[in-house]
Amino acid sequence: MKKYCAYILLLIILFLPKVNAQDEIDYEDDINPYVIGDSIDLIIPQLVDFLEKNANHPASNLQLARVFEQRWQESDYLIDFDAAIQNAEYAKLLYNRSGNLVDDREVRRNEWYYPNYTDEFKKNGKPILTFEKIQQEIKRGLIESDSFLTYMPAIQENFMKMVANYDLATKTFVRINGDFNSLKDIYLLYDQDLDARFNLLKDSYDSTLYYYEAYKQAASKYPPFEVTQKLNLKAINTYRLDGLVIQTDFFRPEVDLWQYAEWVNGLRVKVENEIKVLRVDIDKIEETLSKSLKDLDKASIGDSVSLNPISSKEIFKIRKYDLNSPVANLFQYKDDKLDLVFEKKSLQKFDTLTAVSPQLKLYTFNNLFQKILRSQADIKVYQKELDRSNLQKNIAFYAKYYNGAEGVEKYFNHESVWMLGMMKQIADSIKQQIGAHYTNVYHEEQIVYKRKSIAFLSPLSNVDTFSTEVNRVTLIRNNVNELSYMAGYFFNADSVRQSFFAAKKGGEILWYENQPTLTKGATEWQQIGGVSLASGGDATFSLYRRNTDSLNFRNSLIKINQLGKVVNEIEVDTENQPVFLSDLRNKEEHLAIYQGDGFDQAAWPTEVSIVKFHPDSSNYLIRELDINGAFVGFFQLDDASIFVSKSRDGQSINFTKVSEAFEVLKKQSFQFTENQYLRFIYKISDQSLHLVAAKVAGHIVVNDRLELIYSEAELK
Repeated sequence: MKKYCAYILLLIILFLPKVNAQDEIDYEDDINPYVIGDSIDLIIPQLVDFLEKNANHPASNLQLARVFEQRWQESDYLIDFDAAIQNAEYAKLLYNRSGNLVDDREVRRNEWYYPNYTDEFKKNGKPILTFEKIQQEIKRGLIESDSFLTYMPAIQENFMKMVANYDLATKTFVRINGDFNSLKDIYLLYDQDLDARFNLLKDSYDSTLYYYEAYKQAASKYPPFEVTQKLNLKAINTYRLDGLVIQTDFFRPEVDLWQYAEWVNGLRVKVENEIKVLRVDIDKIEETLSKSLKDLDKASIGDSVSLNPISSKEIFKIRKYDLNSPVANLFQYKDDKLDLVFEKKSLQKFDTLTAVSPQLKLYTFNNLFQKILRSQADIKVYQKELDRSNLQKNIAFYAKYYNGAEGVEKYFNHESVWMLGMMKQIADSIKQQIGAHYTNVYHEEQIVYKRKSIAFLSPLSNVDTFSTEVNRVTLIRNNVNELSYMAGYFFNADSVRQSFFAAKKGGEILWYENQPTLTKGATEWQQIGGVSLASGGDATFSLYRRNTDSLNFRNSLIKINQLGKVVNEIEVDTENQPVFLSDLRNKEEHLAIYQGDGFDQAAWPTEVSIVKFHPDSSNYLIRELDINGAFVGFFQLDDASIFVSKSRDGQSINFTKVSEAFEVLKKQSFQFTENQYLRFIYKISDQSLHLVAAKVAGHIVVNDRLELIYSEAELK
């Protein structure tokens, strides 16, 4: 018994701070006054020190038990749990010991030591009490301390587990938010590792609710403890906005909890019902497109091939979860390629059809040419997006069909080379058709008209094969009545170049007119610079005359009707030679361009004279424009025009874009390694302006923004 008491005292002594003990503590003088004043807790160190020497002192044991009981009762059971439990243990031990020490005799002899156990006092101030009342208080204190020690640990344990599990849930959710920028990333990167993290999140949240119920259940067994926390469950509606909490205060009356389990369940349903289905669909699309491309590649011209292109809806389903998805890019490219290959095979048969007009052929081939350009641009975009994409999102797909994510990059590199080859094939066809457009109107056979031998000098003809006595046709323009206006030159008796106009229908010459000279008897050199169709089916020619014996010259714009009669002539005040003549689209005005004076060709020309006129008027507007070189050609656009020129060595091709008022909008030059020998200028569309050389490697294509979109020739 003495060892047990010593153990209790040792615990108490270790628990409480030591003070400088008095030499001798007297209970009645030093301790009891504090008991009477109900402030015994102020001298607990002295009381403990007293008990160390008087372990069996009844009042000291009971008063100290009362202090420890008060302490655990007044503490916060959850926050100060360890201290409350320790105080309750001390109270229980001391109440138990007091039950053995305090008896009826002790109370009668020392009732003065127990003033805090009664409300009745004698006239002399001594308390009036009975042993039975003290005995009841000892039993009560013992029961309440024991009850607290029995039930409170379970309450606190469940509460702390509730807090810990929710803390784990929030931290898990925050880390997921940090690792995945969006729900779409989660969907496409969902794997076993992420599933395990979701299990942890869901289990932690479910455990939070489980221990909340266990906490309430444990508290119900200990009525003195009241559960004040009410849970408010909140749905996570916006990813990376909702559900992000640092710490939740579980001591508030109402505690907000995010429904992490519901969020995980909803996400898993999405993955199961949409993402897994999408991945199966992706495999089907890849296999279908690849099979269609193989079948089409094996097919011969005219074979019926069943194509299975993909719909925009299928692409949308993929991009819904990954906007710049390499998978969607692959499918979009293969679908476009399917269309390109099919159209190319169709054109191989189309190109041999003689009933199809050259203009329709050019338009059709150019349509494919532009599609190839767009596909080339798309491949460049797809290659750039590979660097910005998370290829782990569909890593199984890449491994299955492309030998890994790096195989996708190799595929696009290969297709880029393949696309260049296809573009060259179509560009060569367009080049040949443009050449045919300019040369087919010139017949190789000579026509005899009133003893005049007329030959057709195409841009590719060898001039040396023509006799000087033959009239050479250099310009032909067909009107809507199938009348062909012709212009050319011949050499007179003095071997000086002269000009003529003529017209034919079919193979028959309808009329032929030599152009008169300026002065009788004078030797005059003549040059026709162009022909344009005027209103009513008539034609306008630009004619340059120069006297070989003097510096006299004359530039004329001559309108000829369908019978060969001159109906209007405009004399243009410029010494430059005519190099171009055309009607302006959607306007009644025509445009004539002049360059090079014909007297001194030592200087390489860079400026042109632009003349805007009406064929039925004598008035005209003229202005000068620097185009950086010798005139090569002219393109009319919807709201602008482009002049093409070249350097003396033919290696630099220059473009000058001007407004309708011929104000310069932009200039652009391209330098090539060799002379381009440009002969033909042809506009198929504003986005497809073709320059074709007479030699093999000379085909250049620009767009209305003066961007070089294709070059057969090598750039410097």
